[in-house]
Amino acid sequence: MRSNYLSSELGTPRQLPIIEVRVDLSRAVSRDFLGVGVQCDAYPWWDINELEWDRIFKRLSYMRSPLFRTMQSAFYYWHDIDGSGKPTYRFDSSYVNKLVKLLDWCEANGTQVILGEWGAPTSVTGISLANDDPLWTRIVVEFLMELFRRRSYQCVRYFNLINEPHGSWSSTAGCFDEWRSAILNLHQDLQRSGLHDRVAIAAPDANSEWLRKTLTDSELREVTAIYDEHWYVTRDEINAGAVEQRCREQCRCISQCDPGKPYILGELGIVDGKTEDDRQPNVFGFSYGVEMADAAVQLMRGGSHGFIAWYLDDAMHFFGDGEIVRSDDEPLPKDAYERRKVWGMWNSLGNQMGDPSDAQLRPWFFTWSLLSRYFPAGCEIVNVELDQDAPVIIAAARISQEGTNHISLAIVNREDAPRTVRVHIPEMQVLTTLARFDYFDLDSDDRPDSWPTSIDNQGCDVFPSPSLFLSEVDFQSGLKIALDGRGVVILTSLETAETMPPLYRSP
Repeated sequence: MRSNYLSSELGTPRQLPIIEVRVDLSRAVSRDFLGVGVQCDAYPWWDINELEWDRIFKRLSYMRSPLFRTMQSAFYYWHDIDGSGKPTYRFDSSYVNKLVKLLDWCEANGTQVILGEWGAPTSVTGISLANDDPLWTRIVVEFLMELFRRRSYQCVRYFNLINEPHGSWSSTAGCFDEWRSAILNLHQDLQRSGLHDRVAIAAPDANSEWLRKTLTDSELREVTAIYDEHWYVTRDEINAGAVEQRCREQCRCISQCDPGKPYILGELGIVDGKTEDDRQPNVFGFSYGVEMADAAVQLMRGGSHGFIAWYLDDAMHFFGDGEIVRSDDEPLPKDAYERRKVWGMWNSLGNQMGDPSDAQLRPWFFTWSLLSRYFPAGCEIVNVELDQDAPVIIAAARISQEGTNHISLAIVNREDAPRTVRVHIPEMQVLTTLARFDYFDLDSDDRPDSWPTSIDNQGCDVFPSPSLFLSEVDFQSGLKIALDGRGVVILTSLETAETMPPLYRSP
């Protein structure tokens, strides 16, 4: 991995037309960006040893993860109903302890959390409640009060009640009225408990049709603080730019019906290649990192305030786990590990279950972690002008840190052919130093050339490092950037040779 300073004028790889790009720092596409996040559940099914927890937190620290969605089921903490009709709890369960461990890290590292419940609850003793039973949201809020009593968390900012309620697989079986009643019950209980100023409601956590139903319902608009959907997109949609167009339309609808409220994706993934048992084998390959970066760039350009990749770690879920209710001492199904869902950036159980290579960072960690680091919470996503038919797509962010303005650019080349772009930023009046990260696979080994391995000889993680640094960049004159075929370049002034050593290893 190279780590040297070059001039800002880079050679053109072929005599194709230079793609002219203009970044307008005065035109914000979205303000107060929430960040490039990830689904991070608290490892409900398997016990993760301390060595693996340490490794997980070091990886998350490298990512500087600004946003988590963390889901749970009520049986994690709800035990029974006593003779007087009051719920009884087990706040010391292993589930709760692991959630607290994760939230402690979020609190210490400034990660905002969308906490939520998968669906209508069943207690450990087998008592089930309907989606619209007011007792359920009372149980939810009493659990939140216990969390805040323990730790006074500021990181838990939003609550997401019922995963994908539009679907036949959801506890609502697609019944909008049941879900609506549950959301209004939650709002009432948050107000009654005094938590409404600390935890806001994220909704509908569904599809576009339900987003529009929510926007046209005055009571739901009043109680919803942040709008979210789930998108599993195709490669064709990504390559056609349909992700950006669709996002822009959703933001326009929200702006018309409920102006000022943010729009995020609570889950984002690519559906091509997904198996019937909910696995995405493409996460092992180079292309998934390009495609997820492309989708992320389009979402930023389209006005989204944040989006959450599904998901961090294979060790979090197995196929069919939504049907499981178990106490701490009950065994999992014997084939649970064989049924694990494969969507993650790694599998923390790889070392324990006999395949250490599966615990290593996968290629798409490269692009997602860098987007997470360099398009941080609180930044402004700004307007980028380029020809609509250009084979590249670019997002830009203006970041203010400690009185200094910084810039980050994410550039995706969709073509197999090398291209050159020239980026102009008229408002950038000072010369800038940039770190450049390259994600290309010229040797066709299905890994980024600049990150040939994610572990060193001692088994420590090797994290992505800059390919080079650019000094005295004059954006007013224009920065020429040579791109190899099909891949991603990330440029940022947030990093220098002094802040990031040439080879970045976990301690």
